[in-house]
Amino acid sequence: MKLQDLDIKGFMAATSGSDPVPGGGSISALCGALSAALAEMVTGLTIGRKKYVEVEEEMKALAPKMAEAQVKFLQFIDDDADAYNVVFDAFKLPKET
Repeated sequence: MKLQDLDIKGFMAATSGSDPVPGGGSISALCGALSAALAEMVTGLTIGRKKYVEVEEEMKALAPKMAEAQVKFLQFIDDDADAYNVVFDAFKLPKET
């Protein structure tokens, strides 16, 4: 199972467990995904409101970019774990390798 597919409690349990993944990179990627989600929420709260008409076009352009950023950051969660596993496997090799 991919880390990005875990529910919140499962992800937190995995993070607090004795396995080294998810680690700092995966957690940072999750924070990035959540930040992009909040930014997209702000666009939704702004678009169509009269008092924000001066930034409406900017918000309309930003919304799909934030949706795309969420997808990328979620993938980075697993990319970081995969990268760690490759490095960890390399450390297990004999020093002469």
